[in-house]
Amino acid sequence: MKICIISKFPPIQGGVSTRTYWMAYALAKRGNQVWVVTNADEAEADYRMVMTPSDKRRLHIRFANGGSVRCVSSERPAYDLYVPWANPYVTKLASMATDIVREHACDLIYAYYLEPYGMAASLAAQWTGVPCVLAHAGSDISVLMTRPWLRTSYAEILKRAHRVVTAKHFDDLFVGLGVKKRRLYHLGSDSLPTHCFRPGAPRLDVNERLAEALAGHDWLHACFRESAPKTFDPRVPTLGMYGKIDHAKGMFDFIRALGMVQRRGVDVQAIMMCGGAEKSCRELAAFIRENRVEENVWLLPFMPNWVIPSLINATTATCFLERDFFIDYHTPGVPREVLACGSCLVLSGDIHKKRGYKEGLVDGENCLLVPDPRDHEALASKLEWVARNPREAEELGRRGLLLSRMWEDFDEYMEDLHTMFHGFVSA
Repeated sequence: MKICIISKFPPIQGGVSTRTYWMAYALAKRGNQVWVVTNADEAEADYRMVMTPSDKRRLHIRFANGGSVRCVSSERPAYDLYVPWANPYVTKLASMATDIVREHACDLIYAYYLEPYGMAASLAAQWTGVPCVLAHAGSDISVLMTRPWLRTSYAEILKRAHRVVTAKHFDDLFVGLGVKKRRLYHLGSDSLPTHCFRPGAPRLDVNERLAEALAGHDWLHACFRESAPKTFDPRVPTLGMYGKIDHAKGMFDFIRALGMVQRRGVDVQAIMMCGGAEKSCRELAAFIRENRVEENVWLLPFMPNWVIPSLINATTATCFLERDFFIDYHTPGVPREVLACGSCLVLSGDIHKKRGYKEGLVDGENCLLVPDPRDHEALASKLEWVARNPREAEELGRRGLLLSRMWEDFDEYMEDLHTMFHGFVSA
């Protein structure tokens, strides 16, 4: 089967990009030929992964059974083409996808995220007559579709889609927009790539990766360069965090609590893989200095998802402390990634309450829960416990891994994807 996917893709960072990459991988491994059309090469530096040459080679995949992934990205024009200027993402992506569908006789167009990918996919489907399947993220529902000047356009492409991949609790919303219920599709399974997210993945060489990241990248902000003169010591208990820099992600709470632990004379260090707007990066760097932990914190820019297991395995515990996030339907995958690597997970109460996490995760049994990361004393107590009891933290990680193995089945997920896409064409 030949599939054209229009979506975020590395080097864009984030959940949609990550899921699209592993979806394309899973489909190709089952013998399908996949073309990914994206605008990833135009991503702003603030939200772009730093990729080594070997990382870039992983964007194009080929299996012995004939399955493959080929990625093509749009480019920014050398000058503004019209006034007032706006980058014509929808037009570029729709044109590129149409050319690929026609040249390679693709059977299906699949888009993940409505703007600009779903809009471009809908146009390409109209022009080629090839079925179009749309999938959405939580922000599509909570943010984009709440804007009155966008909602009508999204309703129109959703009504015209061959299928809309969603969750059951959104059925009434889509039916209310005019989507026929028989066109709604609920994906039965989801899984991390457990061949990648696993215990025993090589530990990240923090010093080497930082040197690679800084080489030739002038856009990396000064806050990352502050990590360069130091030498990371893998023998010291290490706390990890990764994601976009945001107060709602708990990163500033983490730094405040880390400073409290350090002032108690506890030997501990931290790795933070993060990024965002320059203002946010500089704010975080200043906050690290304010809390006097700059000698114990290593800041790394965004890295590809397949490097994350090495980051997790370089830590004693990895924290995910999101709270009061503005997207109600946001269910991040970071906790699952930590559990799948068999590492100790330190988790906020907000995320523990999410569907899929509250069943099975128990404080002190297979994770450490922090009901509200803004309670810095409580958070500091959890972090101090990890630093003083690394072997016990390791045991929590092993028990978390047992839960992960009940949740994750990548082979089944690949088969479900393969069956789902073939079903879209035959329906």
